[in-house]
Amino acid sequence: MPNFLIPRLAVRSLRGNRSKYLPFLLATSFMVFVYFLVSSFTLNETFGRNIPDGDNIRQLMGVGFSLLPIVILPFLLYVNSYLIKSRSRELALYTILGLEQRHIAGMLIIESTLCLLFCLIAGIGAGALLCPLVFGGLLAALRLPIDMQYSLSSEAILATIQVFGLCFVVMLIANIWRAVRTRPAALLRGDKQGERLLRGGPGPIPHSACAWSV
Repeated sequence: MPNFLIPRLAVRSLRGNRSKYLPFLLATSFMVFVYFLVSSFTLNETFGRNIPDGDNIRQLMGVGFSLLPIVILPFLLYVNSYLIKSRSRELALYTILGLEQRHIAGMLIIESTLCLLFCLIAGIGAGALLCPLVFGGLLAALRLPIDMQYSLSSEAILATIQVFGLCFVVMLIANIWRAVRTRPAALLRGDKQGERLLRGGPGPIPHSACAWSV
């Protein structure tokens, strides 16, 4: 397959799986927004200097700033494992039709990049719009002058990009490993196993287990 067709195939695949990926993208965008909001107050030194007890508030925010990535990564990996299992039949079909491993890996890279860009733009964009409102609400709650201006923190943007970029890299490595190291027959079974786990069914009993029970 010509390499210039891989991006088109990746976009078409995302469109075909939009019912599965849209909730994942919206939830991830919300997590980007929350992490950007926490980062904006944690990394803003002016906030700590100009507001009474601002350093204490920054330290409290710093706890969330440090703990959120530990919570976000396992959650994204869990959801991603379901998404890639639900697409096992599709990936197996690509392999049967003659796509090489590098083609499938390239398609997954493009898909992950597009998803990451969507989540970062949506989450950071929402944060840039709503952070001034949150800042004003915090000043009103502390009964401080409302004329203090909120400044967008480039450090918060960079920290958010780094954290979620790392999360998507880990998910991409897991997806590529599953896609290129698993045979098409196993991928087809993986799709059925994902559906069975989603329904909560116990699945078929192995023959060896039946023999032991007898």
